Amino acid sequence: MAKPLEALVPDLKRAIEFARADAGPVIIRSLVEDGPWWTSNFGASWELSGQPLRPTRERKESPWAEDMPRSKSQPNVVALRLPLNSPLYIGNVAAYAGFAVNNPDAKLRGDTYADHGKKYKLTAVNRNPKWFNVYTAHDENAEIIRDLTKAFVGRGFRSRTV
Repeated sequence: MAKPLEALVPDLKRAIEFARADAGPVIIRSLVEDGPWWTSNFGASWELSGQPLRPTRERKESPWAEDMPRSKSQPNVVALRLPLNSPLYIGNVAAYAGFAVNNPDAKLRGDTYADHGKKYKLTAVNRNPKWFNVYTAHDENAEIIRDLTKAFVGRGFRSRTV
């Protein structure tokens, strides 16, 4: 039986809340796969929150081999469902997160991540110091848009092909 039109708004709102919640772990999985992996600390420090996240977690050493495979251990991230009028934050709480996402104002031992790449082998995807900017680019082909689409399609929204 068809629902009255008034029922559409709450149903749509609920569906969007669930799809947005599903998107959080999908996005974090991509950030872990694309990001640097000197130790497991940075990858394990991505979190979801209803509040802004601060980079305060100190680095824990983990002796990973230089030729570690791209299929890194993934953190177990639980979807966080919040009302649509509440922000959903995805952030990295590692103390050196600004350095790892190549923020030019964030330096480690005097170097940015790009500077670090001139001396050492970078471990981010494609050895690109701008891996985070590539992931979050503001265009329709950005990887973050693909991850959002994946989560929304998984909740029954149809993907539009151009």
